Amino acid sequence: MSGMLRPENYVLSLDMNRYTNGLKSTFRILGMKHGDRVLIATSFVPDGVEVDETELRCRRETYTMAKFLGLEGTFLGYEVVHVEYPATMQNGKEPPADVAELMLHEAREGTPMIFMPWDSLTHTRVRKEACMLGARIMSSPHFTADMMENGGPMCADYSGTKRLSEGVARMIDCAEWDRIASPDGTDIMVHFVDVKDARAIVDPRDLSVLSDDPLERYGNYPAGEAFRAIEPHPETCGVIAGYLNGELVRLEVEGGIAARVLSRNTASEKLQRALFEDEIPEGMLVKRRSVAEDGTGTNMQLAREPQRWTYSTLTAEKIGGTKHIAVGNNSGFGGSNDCDLHQDLIIFKPTATLIQSDGKSVTYLRDGEFTN
Repeated sequence: MSGMLRPENYVLSLDMNRYTNGLKSTFRILGMKHGDRVLIATSFVPDGVEVDETELRCRRETYTMAKFLGLEGTFLGYEVVHVEYPATMQNGKEPPADVAELMLHEAREGTPMIFMPWDSLTHTRVRKEACMLGARIMSSPHFTADMMENGGPMCADYSGTKRLSEGVARMIDCAEWDRIASPDGTDIMVHFVDVKDARAIVDPRDLSVLSDDPLERYGNYPAGEAFRAIEPHPETCGVIAGYLNGELVRLEVEGGIAARVLSRNTASEKLQRALFEDEIPEGMLVKRRSVAEDGTGTNMQLAREPQRWTYSTLTAEKIGGTKHIAVGNNSGFGGSNDCDLHQDLIIFKPTATLIQSDGKSVTYLRDGEFTN
C-alpha cells in the first residue's frame, strides 16, 4: 500500500525537469510550508486487468506525476506519505479498506492530501469523511502529464476562472431547471435539488486554508467549474450526447433515470457495463443511473485548445463554455444519491437556459459561448 515502487507503471520517457513549475504550483495551491506533512495517493492497473493502449498510457502518466510530486515534495522539505493501491477501474468506487483507514487517520491529524489515481475518488465516502474530519484535499483524477507541464494548467492564474465560476453559480442558485441542447444531439431539461445544502459550488476553491465548511475543503485541479446537484424528475426526459474518454456517448434518460445507451463505441460499452450489466444489486444500479450533477466549465485557458483536453474527464469538464451532466453519486455536494459511481458526460457547444420557479428564463450559454 504505502511506499511501494512499481517501475513497470512509470512512463520512463518523461523528464521531471519539464514539470518543475507545475509540481511546485501544486504544493502552493495547498498552502504547504517547509516541514509540513502531505499524503499523496495514486493507483496502478491490477495484474490481469486489460485496458487499451491509450488508457494504459494515461494511467501510467497519472502514476508517474504522483511519484514526481512525491519526489518534488521531499526536495522542498515536506514529509511525504506515499499511498498506492490496485486501481478500482471505476470512478466513484471506494479505495481498499486499508487505504481508506490510513486516509482517515491522516485526516484526523490534519494532513493535507493529493488524490491522484486515474479513477476518481472525489465522490466517495472516504473523501467526504476525510473532509469532515478536517483534511484539505486536492482531487486530481484522470491526470495526464501535459496538465503538469511548465506553463500548463497547473501553473495557471485561477483568479479570473474563480470570478466566472462565481457568476455562473449565482445564476444557477436562482433557478429550478436547466434546459440544455447541443449540436451533437443533447436535448434535456434537468431539475435542481431543492434542499438547504444543495447550493451551487464554485471551483476553484481555496485549499490553502481550512474552511469552516467541509464542502470547501476539497477541489479538483486543474480547476474551473460551477456545479450543483440535480435529481430525477418525471419531466426529465431526453438525450445526453456527451464525451467520455474522447468518444461521443449518447445516453437516453426517462424520468431522470438513464434508460439506455444509444451509441456504440468503446466508451459507450464501458458506460453500458457500469449502468446496466454489472453484477450488483438492482437498487444500486438504479442509483448509478440517476442524474446527479449539472456542471458548467469555466476555465477559458483550456478553451483555447479544447480538443487537447477531451480524453481526460478532469480537464474536459473544466473547458470554458462546456456543460457536463453526471449520473450516480451526488451525496457529497448536496444531493441524497449515495452509490459507488459518478460518471460525467461532457457536452460541447451547448446552449443552456436556466428557468426559475416563476417561469422566467435566461440563456447563459449559446453554442458554447457565455452570453454576458
